[in-house]
Amino acid sequence: MTTDTEAAQPVRGSLVLEMSAYKDAKGRADETARLLREALTSLGARESDVRNIRGTVTSSGYAHVVVGTLSLYAADRLTDALIAGQLRERKAQQTVS
Repeated sequence: MTTDTEAAQPVRGSLVLEMSAYKDAKGRADETARLLREALTSLGARESDVRNIRGTVTSSGYAHVVVGTLSLYAADRLTDALIAGQLRERKAQQTVS
């Protein structure tokens, strides 16, 4: 797997990406966007909340996931899941120490 920095290497100093670097970065962004859509859907988010989540690549080759606007319900569910995950991680670290 290539890193964002490796995927962003311009062609001979220009801002034009090599097609393989673009496709790699776009593929990783799209896959991450898909996983985020699935995670939000499993938390109860509606299709209208997740349909605009998409992967994108900047002209310099950096992969991003565009989330856009979430309903308050979807944002609350996502926040609850992130907090719960953080609490589980802290608890696991405390039991190891």
